[in-house]
Amino acid sequence: YKMKHFLYCKFEDREVIKMLGGKWDVDEKRWYCESMTEKLKEYREVNVTVPYDSKDEYKSKYSIRWSPSTKSWVTSQKIADLIEMEN
Repeated sequence: YKMKHFLYCKFEDREVIKMLGGKWDVDEKRWYCESMTEKLKEYREVNVTVPYDSKDEYKSKYSIRWSPSTKSWVTSQKIADLIEMEN
C-alpha cells in the first residue's frame, strides 16, 4: 500500500498537476501523489484557519474550500503561505 499525499489544485491547474505526477482519486474526489516531489510541495493540501465572518472573502480571494472529512478549511501550501503573510 502506497501512502497518498493529497494535493490542493484549482481547476485551471489540473494539467500542471498531471504533468508533475499528480493523480485524481475518484472516490475522494481529490488530487494526490504517492511521492511528494519538490515541485508538488506548493500544492500540498493544508488546513488553514480563517475568521468565520471573513470566510466568503477568503473563498473568493484565495480559493479555499471546506473539507467535510477534516471539518476545516483547506488550500494549497502556496496559498496558505500567502494568507499567513497577510495576517
